[in-house]
Amino acid sequence: MRSILCSAFLLLAISCSGDERTGNGEPLQIEARLSSIQPTIFDRSCANFSACHDDSSPAGDLDLTAPAAYAQLIDRPATMSPSSLRVVPGEQDLSFLVRKLKGPLEEDEGALMPFANPPLPPEEIQVIEEWIARGAAND
Repeated sequence: MRSILCSAFLLLAISCSGDERTGNGEPLQIEARLSSIQPTIFDRSCANFSACHDDSSPAGDLDLTAPAAYAQLIDRPATMSPSSLRVVPGEQDLSFLVRKLKGPLEEDEGALMPFANPPLPPEEIQVIEEWIARGAAND
């Protein structure tokens, strides 16, 4: 029983380590496409693992589960900053999502995301920015 618990803990630690690998042992590649960002970033860091932005009680009224994430992000006002849009296609610098991930935030705009967890690696934020810059397609 103890070895089963140790194995389960080890698998959980590996899956949360941020050094994800493909089945071939290669580093996981994330493309600047929603179909790549959803499972590798949103599901892992925002919706399923942390459950902050899941469909049952989404923080900031933002559900980042598939397939809701796209409609919840594009041209929608940010709860913490109603004068800002969550994602402005083609304009990563105007997208509140980018500010929530890397700052700077105004005092009334809450905390950097993911909340109470390590920040996303710069490479993951860059992929999100690139997706937005390319027009934030639902691809």
